Amino acid sequence: MTPALPRTRLHLLAAILCLYSTLPAQPPAHRAAHAAPTTLSAQIRAITAAKSLARTRWGISVTALDGTPVFVQNEQEKFLPASNVKLFTTAAALATLPPTRTWQTTLSATGSKSSNTLRGSITISSDGDAFLSTRQMPYSPDQTLPVPSLAPLDSLASALADKLHAAGISTVEGDIIARDLLPADPHAPGTDPTDLPWGYAAPITGLLLNDNELALTVTPAAKLRDPAHIALAPDLDYFTIQNSVRTVPGRRAILSVHASGRTLSISGRIGLHAAPDTESIALPDPSPYITAALKSLLAAHGINVTAALASSAHSINISVTHTSPPLLDDIVLTNKTSFNLHADLILRHLAQQSSPAAPTFAASAAVLRTFAISAGIAPADIQLYDGSGLSTLDRATPRAFTTLLRYANTQPWVTNFKSSLPVAAVDGTLKDRFTHSSAAAHVFAKTGTHSAGRSLSGYITCASGRTLAFSILVNGPASGSTLTRNAIDRVVEAIYSAY
Repeated sequence: MTPALPRTRLHLLAAILCLYSTLPAQPPAHRAAHAAPTTLSAQIRAITAAKSLARTRWGISVTALDGTPVFVQNEQEKFLPASNVKLFTTAAALATLPPTRTWQTTLSATGSKSSNTLRGSITISSDGDAFLSTRQMPYSPDQTLPVPSLAPLDSLASALADKLHAAGISTVEGDIIARDLLPADPHAPGTDPTDLPWGYAAPITGLLLNDNELALTVTPAAKLRDPAHIALAPDLDYFTIQNSVRTVPGRRAILSVHASGRTLSISGRIGLHAAPDTESIALPDPSPYITAALKSLLAAHGINVTAALASSAHSINISVTHTSPPLLDDIVLTNKTSFNLHADLILRHLAQQSSPAAPTFAASAAVLRTFAISAGIAPADIQLYDGSGLSTLDRATPRAFTTLLRYANTQPWVTNFKSSLPVAAVDGTLKDRFTHSSAAAHVFAKTGTHSAGRSLSGYITCASGRTLAFSILVNGPASGSTLTRNAIDRVVEAIYSAY
């Protein structure tokens, strides 16, 4: 500890300081060369050290595109990166797969014909077509969220029924078979079990319908303590619903969902004066649900499917196909909206390139790590278990992201990559951020939100016109708050103004 100065020395020190204050200032050119970085450093450290953020840990890397450091804070430490992982997944996809690549869902009828009966089977199969849904493509910032519906599946059923009727067939003696052409591995290691009932953690399968999501709507009853009203979309007589949601005073809704086979247990409470609450929940086992829906839809189109399976002596093979939009459109959707299921499916497709027989999450993580190292990321800086960032085991350093961003900037696919990122105050998950900031429309970055972390990594075109790569990762008990998000935005605004 430095000893306290006597009062007489304090007076002398004050006089000296007064004398120095009258000396000429530094030459303007010299001051300009050092003021910006010093000011930026002070601004960022003041933001991250605020008392309101005391329970958060910050990692920041800001660099020029040539690698020159601009600002660093714990850039070498590992953080839970949340959805910033999607930057690695989509960059690897653009580097590895053709942007025009598509996937298919096929509905076929095979067997032998006897009179008006086909003795055989109806099969629906898919290699990871993620767009058998009502979603409008390509992505638009003004599009509304799709409502899960049987209409996309009905389009296939109707087309197949037309071909069967044309062949003189109205009955199928046999089964409806679901063929998922990806191996069963629905959730990445480290997925929080409490996430599993919800749509953002829907199972990753090769055969999908409506992104493997259902819309659950809970409406309060007319009287207190009465059971709330429950509705599911699509409206298919498939699940048994156990309703334990009670109507209580107020306007809030707190719900819990548990799935077991074909039983959905919905519990919680909803305020008497609350608006109907619609939540996206996961379709727990898509294949049997899809086959049950197909049987109902085919019957509505005059094709009755019985359960008696007979061998076929004469081959009939009738099929119809749905084709997904191209990969590039999916990458834009995935990054703009932070779509977990699509990111993990893209990673599984990447793994299929190197491990066709077993594109599991383990194989997928290995492919992602190999790509990251080839992009210049230090092996110790990255530990990823999925392609979405939903896994609680994922870890990466801020400098891993700025290294990736600088690498991407040197690649022929950088335009596609950058155009897939949310734009501040314009679209995607940044549409409602930076709306009153000078950085609006100048930040191109991937957001990340988790109960234990927030993140933002991407490119920023600063006030000077200079483009920087940046990564901001925040972890800790309070890091998922709006307060933390606003602090991240202030850091980005400081970067924009300083350069």
